[in-house]
Amino acid sequence: DLVFRYNSSLRKYYRMNRIVILLFLTLSSVFGEPVLDLKAFNEKKLQEYEVVLVNFYADWCRFSRQLHPIFENTAILLEESYPAESKKVLLARIDCEDQQQLAQKYHISKYPTIKIFHNGSILKREYRGNRSPQDFKK
Repeated sequence: DLVFRYNSSLRKYYRMNRIVILLFLTLSSVFGEPVLDLKAFNEKKLQEYEVVLVNFYADWCRFSRQLHPIFENTAILLEESYPAESKKVLLARIDCEDQQQLAQKYHISKYPTIKIFHNGSILKREYRGNRSPQDFKK
């Protein structure tokens, strides 16, 4: 009886997760990704915003994978305060395996590395603060 209840609740959990994932994918396709994927051809986006946080990552890196949902949640949180039309704040990411020339240009040697750009100019120091949506928003 306990096993049946456990399996039943587990099935409900997985069913609910599938619904949430489908909803997220639908919203992402309608509204676009909350975090911009930067590549060499759209690097000029860094100059269009007042502040840009760029996550330099590698898919194989466990810490990069852990940061991914936090960075996405931060972008959603920031969108409420700073709509994209305001051109105030943008969160972007660069896949350093795919965009090796950008990784070399910005001297990326470890993953994930978060760099801050202000009006298109990179700040001397990378972001070293806590990595939660609330801390990124500060």
